[in-house]
Amino acid sequence: MCDNINLRGGERKMKALRRLRLIPLFVGLFIISSGCSGVKKVAIKGVSPVLDDVNEAIFYENDLELVKNGLPSTIILVEGMVRASPKNYKMLVLAAKAFAGYAIVMEDEDPEHASMLYLKGKEYGLRALKRHRGFRNALENETPFEEAVKLINRKKYLPALIWTGLCWGLDIMLRIDDPMAVINATKVRAIMEQASAIDDSYFYGMAHVFFGSYYAILPSIFGGGPEVVQAEFDKAFKASEKKFLLAKVFYARYYATLIMDEELFERELNEVLETPSDILPEMVFLNEIAKAKAKRMIEDKDKYF
Repeated sequence: MCDNINLRGGERKMKALRRLRLIPLFVGLFIISSGCSGVKKVAIKGVSPVLDDVNEAIFYENDLELVKNGLPSTIILVEGMVRASPKNYKMLVLAAKAFAGYAIVMEDEDPEHASMLYLKGKEYGLRALKRHRGFRNALENETPFEEAVKLINRKKYLPALIWTGLCWGLDIMLRIDDPMAVINATKVRAIMEQASAIDDSYFYGMAHVFFGSYYAILPSIFGGGPEVVQAEFDKAFKASEKKFLLAKVFYARYYATLIMDEELFERELNEVLETPSDILPEMVFLNEIAKAKAKRMIEDKDKYF
C-alpha cells in the first residue's frame, strides 16, 4: 500500500517536472499578448494546470533546501499570473498559499522576512475572499469585517479562508509583542471560525491547530486556558490521525509551554523527529518543516521554559 502511494507521489512529481518545460512558452505568450486581455485569460487557463502540478510536487518534496531555493521563482511566476488576471480566484489563492509556504520555511532564520511574506500572502488571500460578492459588498457598505466574513459560506472559498487566516495568524504569532499586529486578532479568529463552520477537518484540521495556538496566548478571562487549548488540539489530531506533524509542533510550542510541562514538550517534539515524513505522502514538505522546527525547539528549549 505504502509503495503504491509513494509511486503515485513520484509519478506526480515527474509529471510536474515535465510540465514545467511548458512555462517558458506561456511566459512568452504573455509578453507577446501584453496588450490583449482576452489572450491573457486563455494563456492563464493553459498555465493553470502546470502551476497546480508544481504546487502538488512541492508538497511531496522532502528536500527543504530544494524547495526553499525553488519557491521564489514559483512565487514570481504566480504573481505574474495574478497581474495578468487580477480577479482570478484560483491564482489569488495559489499566491497566498505560496507565500505561506515560503514564510513557514523562512520564519526561524529570518523572522522579519517571514513577516513580510505572511503579509503579502494575507493580502492575496483577502483579494481572493473579495471575489465573494456578498463579502465584498458588505465591506464596501462598512459592515464590520467580523460580520461580513460570515457571509462566506460556500465550500469553494475554504482554501481562501484557510490560507488568508493562516498567513495573517502566523504573522501575528510571529509579532506577538507588537500591539498593531495583535489588534487584528479578532478578524483572523472570524476567518478561521467561518472556515471551521464550513468544514473543520479541512487541511488536516488546520483551523483547530490555529485555535489551539490562539487560545494558548489568551488569558482564561478572554476564552483561553489549558482545557480549551487541549480540546482544540484533540480535534486537530483527530482530523489528521496525528500524521500532520506541524500540529504536534504547535501543540508542544503552545500547549506544553502553557502548562509548563517540559517532559510533554520534549516527548511531542521527539515523536515528530522519529515519525517518517511520508506518513502523510501529500504533505512530506510540511512534515519536513515540522521536523526542522522540532529540532530547533529542542535545542532552544531554555527559551520556552
